[in-house]
This record gives sequence, structure tokens and C-alpha cells, in this order.
Amino acid sequence: MCRKKKVPTIEDHINDMENLSAGQKSDALDFVAWLTSHECTPCKDGEQYCWKVPFKGHNICKLWLNPERELVFISFFLSYSFDAAADGYDGGFFAAVHKNVQRCHRCHEGCTGPQDVPIFGKALKNVCSQHTINFTLPDRDTFEHIKTLVEYCKTIQPSDISYHAHH
Repeated sequence: MCRKKKVPTIEDHINDMENLSAGQKSDALDFVAWLTSHECTPCKDGEQYCWKVPFKGHNICKLWLNPERELVFISFFLSYSFDAAADGYDGGFFAAVHKNVQRCHRCHEGCTGPQDVPIFGKALKNVCSQHTINFTLPDRDTFEHIKTLVEYCKTIQPSDISYHAHH
């Protein structure tokens, strides 16, 4: 008889991460609860420490929860259709996004290469075409900006042209 290996929930995985402080665990767990309450329940991806965050059949981002390296790492998959004049976005949000834009470093075979693009009104060069925005070990305030970005991403799905948004 074959037994299926029990996959820990994302909450169990976060709680078991010894390198996170109690505050970091609390922030990450609060974010996961917020995602679930906003129709974006994280689901385990095939990668060991990765959970996809889907919305209506399209992926908005991935949560990388690696206990040995990045700890909590949130990678967004976006095209470059950002509307800098959209209502409800403030300078703190734009600054948080711009600070965490991923530069291209040709991470794998078949990489589509860098893009020179405007992101929320700022012209940026050498931007990763597959993992556009990455947040590593976000704090409570940054999680608030990440929530805003998730809500924005929900408005552009499924028209987003990012490769990962559809896989």
C-alpha cells in the first residue's frame, strides 16, 4: 500500500521556521490569513519551499519560505502595465515597489532577458522579465504595501502578459 506524504500547511511551515523571530512569524501568518480572506489562498507548488498565490485561475505571486536562505521571499509576476495615476496609491507604496524591483541576472536557460520599463511612473532599466518585484523578509509596514500590490494584481488578471501569471 502506498502512503501519501503529508504536506505541511503553509501556516505549519511558517511556525516551524526556526530562523524567524516571533514577530516575523506573526507578520507572515497574518499575511497568509489576509490572502485567504481575499480569495487568494496560497497552494503548495512543486518546489520544496514554494506556495503559489492564485486568483481566479491565474498566479499573482509566489511565497518562498526557505528556512535556510531567504526565509520569507515574495516574488510578483507582472507585466509592465502599471497605472501610476491610479487612485488610492501613495508615495510610500510606490517607494516600496520601486525599492524591490528585481534586476535581471539571467537566472536560467531560456530566460527572456531584461526589460527597460516604466513601473508606476518610474523608468527602470534591466528589470527581470519573469519575477518583476521581490520582497525579502518584509516587515509589517511592507506587508501593507504588498497587500496593495496584491489588490492591484487582481485588477489586471487575466490580461497580464507575464509568463508566470498563467503557470
